[in-house]
Amino acid sequence: MTRPRIPVVTLILVALAVAASGTAGSPPPVRQPAAFRTAGSGADVSVYRGPGMWVDVYDHTALGDPAGAAAAMAAHGIRTLYLETGNYKRPYAVVHPGADSELIEAAHARGIEVVAWYLPEFRDVDIDLRRILRSIEFRTSGGQGFDGFGLDIEANTVEPKERVANLLELSARLRQEVGDDYALGAIIPSPRGMIRVPDYWPGFPWEEIPSYYDVILPMSYYTFHYDGARAAHKYISDNIRLIREHTGDPSVPIHVIGGLTEDTSPWEAAAVIHAARERSVMGASLYGYAGMSDAQWRELSQMPVNPPVATGSPVSLPSDTAMGFLPADRTHPKEVFFLVPPTAGALRLRFQAFDVQPKEVRILVNWHEVGNVWHTGEGQWSGDRRRLVPDRLIRSRRSNLIAFVAVGDFPHWSRWGVRRVSVGPA
Repeated sequence: MTRPRIPVVTLILVALAVAASGTAGSPPPVRQPAAFRTAGSGADVSVYRGPGMWVDVYDHTALGDPAGAAAAMAAHGIRTLYLETGNYKRPYAVVHPGADSELIEAAHARGIEVVAWYLPEFRDVDIDLRRILRSIEFRTSGGQGFDGFGLDIEANTVEPKERVANLLELSARLRQEVGDDYALGAIIPSPRGMIRVPDYWPGFPWEEIPSYYDVILPMSYYTFHYDGARAAHKYISDNIRLIREHTGDPSVPIHVIGGLTEDTSPWEAAAVIHAARERSVMGASLYGYAGMSDAQWRELSQMPVNPPVATGSPVSLPSDTAMGFLPADRTHPKEVFFLVPPTAGALRLRFQAFDVQPKEVRILVNWHEVGNVWHTGEGQWSGDRRRLVPDRLIRSRRSNLIAFVAVGDFPHWSRWGVRRVSVGPA
C-alpha cells in the first residue's frame, strides 16, 4: 500500500509482490441500521461502503492542502477517506500529525468519514500494536478522531512462518483492545498476486482473517502487470471471487481497491467499478488521491453504497429468487445483476417486478440501457413481464450481463424487486 518514490528495481520487486465512531466537534456520521452490520459481529461496517479514496504518507498533494483535498473528494461523492498514519519504516506512529489533523477535520466537516491505516512489519508484535493503537487513539486539536482502522498486510521482510504467526497474534490482540464493536478492515495483498508470486505470502491465513476483521480490502493493483479495460475487469472480478472462495463466505464484506491512478485509463477505471458493481461488493476505490483525473472521479462516483450481499452476484439465469430492496431481502437495494452465457441472436427477457414506480428501475444489458421496468401496483408483484433485447447488444463470445438498476441511492432507497427472471430466444 505504501508508495514511496523508490528506485525502479525496488518498484519492480514490490510490484511482483503486489504490494502496495462519531467524532467530537463535527456532525455525527450517518450509521446503518443493525440489519446491515456484519453477520456475527457488533461492528458497524458502513464506513467501508461506497466510493472511497486513499492518501498515504507520501501524498504531498493531499497533505499539502487538506481543505482542498477534502473539498475535491466531497464534490465527487467520496464517502470515506483512507488515511495512512505511518509505517514500520518511520520512527513515529503518526508521521504527519498536523496535516492529518487538518485532513480529518476538513473531511468530517464535509460529511466524509476517515479510516486510519498503518503498515506493520510483523517482526515485533509489541511495537506494531503500540503504533497501531496510537494511530487509532490519535485526536485532532478539536478532539476529533478516526472512524475506523485498516491493517495493511503486505510487508514480507520477516520469514513467512513467523510472519503469519505474528500477524495472527497482532490481530487477536488488536481485536481484544478495540472490542467487537469497532470496525476493523484487513487490507490484504492481491489474491491473484499471491497466486502469481506464491513465495510472497505463503500460508496466508484466509480462514482466520474474518475472525478478526469485519471487512476485507484487497489491493487489486492490476496496473503492475496488465493494461486495458478487459484485463482490469477480470483482475478485479477474480480477486473478489477468490476472497469469497478462500474464506468460504460468499457474503464476506469486501471493499475492492483498484489500480494506481497514475497508470489507470478512464476505460480501466470504468471497468473497476463495473466489476465491483456486478459482484455486489460493498465499496470500491482507486489508489490514490494525487493521481486522480476527472474521468476517474466520474467513474468512481458511480459506485453504490452497498450492504454486504447474502446472494452471489451475478446470478445465473434462470432465477426464481426474489431480490432487490424487499422486506425479505434488503441486500440488493440499488441493483441486481444476472449472468447469461454467450449466445447469438436477440433474446426475450422475462421477469416479475415488485412495487416499481414509473421510471424507477432501468434495465441494462452489458451496461447499455434497453428501457425501464413498467410500473406495478403499489406493494404488489406484477404478472410476467417481457422485454426484447436486440441482437446488437448480445455477445456471442463472452458472457452477458443483465442488470436491474433502481434510481436513488443511500439513504433514499425505495422498495422494489424482481423475481422469476429468465431469457430465451426472441
